[in-house]
Amino acid sequence: MCMFSGHVEQVSATKIFAGDLADGRQALIYSMTVTVGKPLAMVLPLPVPAHGPEDAVDFVNLDGYADLFTDLGKAFAKRGTYPQAFARSLSPTGMGRLVVHEVGAFVASYVPHSRDFARLDPRFRLPPNILAALPHYADWGFAVFQLDPGKQKEIHPMALRFPRRVPGAIYFPLTHVHDGYLPEIAELDHALYCQVSPLMGTLLEWDPSHAPLGNYVDGSRAHGLIDPAMGGRASVMSGPAPNRDLWLQPPAGLTLDDLSGQGDSFTYRVRTVFHYAWSRYHLEPEWHDTSANKLPALCRGIREGLVELTARNARAWQLGPYSTKLQPYFMNGDQLWIGNDYTTGQRVEEPLGPGRIAFRPFGELVEQQDISLSFAQLPNQDDARAINCALSEMLDQIVDDA
Repeated sequence: MCMFSGHVEQVSATKIFAGDLADGRQALIYSMTVTVGKPLAMVLPLPVPAHGPEDAVDFVNLDGYADLFTDLGKAFAKRGTYPQAFARSLSPTGMGRLVVHEVGAFVASYVPHSRDFARLDPRFRLPPNILAALPHYADWGFAVFQLDPGKQKEIHPMALRFPRRVPGAIYFPLTHVHDGYLPEIAELDHALYCQVSPLMGTLLEWDPSHAPLGNYVDGSRAHGLIDPAMGGRASVMSGPAPNRDLWLQPPAGLTLDDLSGQGDSFTYRVRTVFHYAWSRYHLEPEWHDTSANKLPALCRGIREGLVELTARNARAWQLGPYSTKLQPYFMNGDQLWIGNDYTTGQRVEEPLGPGRIAFRPFGELVEQQDISLSFAQLPNQDDARAINCALSEMLDQIVDDA
């Protein structure tokens, strides 16, 4: 959803694109289908540098590209189009009025500070109680799009470029305010798209595009908001989630090389699904806390811990040199199966000979991680479970020691 200055009868099919721009700014494109009974405004909070100028935001007219998100969805489609969001019914300064911009079918204004809402028509202001409940927005800017009353209609995407308060961070405005009410938990039904760095894309684990977005999106009609030579990522966020915005930013000091590695008898890939899976993370708050606040320590710990653990148990576990040519096995719950996944694999009663096993250990503090070990002689079912438990204990110990 988003923030509205008044009553909205229905909002559906919300789609948001956010991306890095070469000049350091962020691109933001927002689309929805909306029904309103009287004039009001949709408000997008923007994390711009504090005390910026009144022309800090550049509104972009996409009146000529109403089907941008249709084209964008094709970059991720498996059948037909990418899944869509579902419908949800739903002046102190003494300065003059704010500048009004004609942006295609919209009238838009940029509010450089929360106190400047007083310079807008009262119909298009956020209620004072809402601003008071969101003190972190106090020195942010706000993009305000005026909406005319009428029956349900899909409007062409709203778009803008803005300077970033936090360099390198991608921001999605997800805070939900309708009818002057700020719920603690909001029901999300959003299709989110982004273009981010390779490191951020690996951390996200959102669906990657099939090819560079220029194969699907008309770059000229998108006015440079989407890089045609670069791929993208997409995710559908649905269900209850904390009512707050989404930030995409790698932890300080983390590199792409930190997220995977290989040793004599193992490979691994660090997974961070619960850091950015905004609508799910409250199900496992400890997992989210680890990936959000202790990820560099977890990466170092897995790398060093696997070296120590495999060296100490090399003989007892009958480990062998790692090779992708070995027969693949995997742990399906607490059972050892042959193959790559449960749809094509089967349980192994008495494993024989060499092979490599894909483990997905997790602990109370750490979500599932990808760790594969190679064996000169495969373990039996009981020993495979014991090895998986040892890997899980290693993960929690890493976080306890961090």
